[in-house]
Amino acid sequence: MEKSKGKKTFISTKKMSLKDWLKAREKYIGASEISAVVGLNPYRSSLDLWREKTKDPSYKPFRGNNYTKWGSRLENSIAWGFSKDYKQKIKKDNKIRIHENGIISATLDRLITAKKTIGILEIKRSEEHTSELQSH
Repeated sequence: MEKSKGKKTFISTKKMSLKDWLKAREKYIGASEISAVVGLNPYRSSLDLWREKTKDPSYKPFRGNNYTKWGSRLENSIAWGFSKDYKQKIKKDNKIRIHENGIISATLDRLITAKKTIGILEIKRSEEHTSELQSH
């Protein structure tokens, strides 16, 4: 399933199940994991990442929560809304993009397109903090 185009290597995810996609990502340090590698992730250390990648049996990796669950559920709607609000054509990338070093990878949420790709749309769910508003 790996394909090469010049120096760019990728794995097509078009027909992959979620389980297979997660398994394919295990082989690489993904873009969302880089902050742990360099010590800038407040939720995961570089040691945590190493333990997960080496399948340390005593390590219990993060498997998601309500924020990640709802982020996944809403991704298509958010992408559609972005497309309508900003009058941009977008499309799913359907690839795990692997750097030429064979170590790091990225899975792009969407590509912003015209006649060619002109940008990347990365979708994140955010949380509204209302505790101050509720106390007044």
